[in-house]
Amino acid sequence: MASKYKMISIPEAQDTVLQHTPVLAPIEVPLQASLGRILGETVTAPSPLPPFPASIKVSLNVSLYL
Repeated sequence: MASKYKMISIPEAQDTVLQHTPVLAPIEVPLQASLGRILGETVTAPSPLPPFPASIKVSLNVSLYL
């Protein structure tokens, strides 16, 4: 039995979804409440890290534990 719905391409389906999905305004939340959220803008450091010349063999690992 054939479907009563027309088959459409993936790009056409994506366009349809995007046309009917509102863009939400960004909000500010505390760091502890940000788990699972998506950034609404680029985050940059106020100064370069590390604050000294580093060779390619030096690595910097930052872990965040909430």
